Amino acid sequence: MEDQILPTLYADVLLSIMEVSPTNVVATLMRTCRTLYHEGPKWILAEGHFIRDSPGETDRFLRSFCLFLLAEHGSRFQYLRQIYLGVSWISNQDIAEMLVQCVRQMTHRLEVLVFVIDLDALLDAHPGLVDAFCGLSNVKHLQVSTRGKKCFPVLKKTRAQLVSAELRIWQDEDDDALDPTPDLNPISLLSHSRETLQSLVCENWDRHHFPPGSVQYPAMKHLVITCEEIPRTAALVLAYPNLSHLTVQWDDLDLPTDTTLFLNALNAKRLVNVHSQANFLRSCQWKKLKEVTGPIEALFALGLDCQVERLIPQHRIRREADLIMLQLLIESLRPTYLRLDTLAEYFDERPFDIPDTFSKPEAAELRGIDINLSFKDDAPPDAPVEEYMAFLLYAVRKLPLENLSIEIDGEQFTERDEEDANIVGPTGSAGLYLHDFNFLGLAQGFLDVMPTLRKIKMELTGVWNPGGNTVRITRTDTEGERTVIVEAREGIRSVP
Repeated sequence: MEDQILPTLYADVLLSIMEVSPTNVVATLMRTCRTLYHEGPKWILAEGHFIRDSPGETDRFLRSFCLFLLAEHGSRFQYLRQIYLGVSWISNQDIAEMLVQCVRQMTHRLEVLVFVIDLDALLDAHPGLVDAFCGLSNVKHLQVSTRGKKCFPVLKKTRAQLVSAELRIWQDEDDDALDPTPDLNPISLLSHSRETLQSLVCENWDRHHFPPGSVQYPAMKHLVITCEEIPRTAALVLAYPNLSHLTVQWDDLDLPTDTTLFLNALNAKRLVNVHSQANFLRSCQWKKLKEVTGPIEALFALGLDCQVERLIPQHRIRREADLIMLQLLIESLRPTYLRLDTLAEYFDERPFDIPDTFSKPEAAELRGIDINLSFKDDAPPDAPVEEYMAFLLYAVRKLPLENLSIEIDGEQFTERDEEDANIVGPTGSAGLYLHDFNFLGLAQGFLDVMPTLRKIKMELTGVWNPGGNTVRITRTDTEGERTVIVEAREGIRSVP
């Protein structure tokens, strides 16, 4: 048999192969010719590079990465647009010096800089790293995770004009080196980017408060705060006057469980914010705020007094106190959209229950509601689900809604077959009611009594309904013509 001769691939073909190949294949192709050796770094560095701690291997890997960048007279730095640093320990000072040299040459192209783990620990590796990182003037997106105070000079002195920043700080309770000072807060530290910053995520800056001051960020649109202390709303309004999306994550474990004491404690925090806004803002309020998200107690304690488009309480409305706060929030924020995760038992006729809340004049601003209904853990198998459905229709029938979505979780009223655990069936009168309920008829009923309603979706989870677990209806014109889609577990069927 004659020897087979492998065909020769032209460089342009190999370049095309390189473009869609993983890093290890690109590295292999780089050894074949000078052209590929020169072009390979474009694809290796295109997706960004992740440098992480590896026991016993960190120095070796970091040295290899630095040598790769420094090859070809440093021409490869132009391809590095993003880097993820997960290094917290460099034992060899020569390698630390090499890293400083590389960081100084990243300045012209690097746009995304992420410190995955403790930045303070990385800065301990070499005294030149602070100035090197500060010199990265082209960075637009910065993420910092840290435990101490060494990161503050990097944040304060950087020459970058940031578009987005994520700042996560973890500090021990006994760390007295992090006493709050007037300038150790995101508003002051990022003032170099006040004209460009559009998005900010802050986690655990409780000991470094947002102060009311003169620094404003007119381009800021998205703010996410995770904290153990409610921030001062006035300071946020002054610093970020054009904010469109606000998310507050807050969980105060010291709040009392008694309803009255709980509300009194939250109202005290709320009044502090209300009074501070009156003192600092007078006629100034957020005018472009579109969405507010967070636990309902956090949103209540902020003391907001401006209209928003979307109100999204993140956790289930599960306590009497939650119902009271929800009603007060709707009165003060007058949203046009509400996402409501609550208990079906709250669709009742008591004060502050959902029908009472939706009957207030401020609720008339609502144009869309997404309702997720579940049941109390101790709900009996004969729970009056039919009454809840009637109160649901009663609660929303007078609202000028255009979109309505209702999801009902009936899993609590099911049980597994004793012989085959894969078979789940309804239990009790509540489960049987959901199993046999005519969701299409109920959806049509909503449309009949709500002339403004254009789209409705009803979905049942946890319990199989032979008539269909999901119903979607769209009213296509003012004459009442409708398009109906009914979805069941066995498939989808259209109803004319």
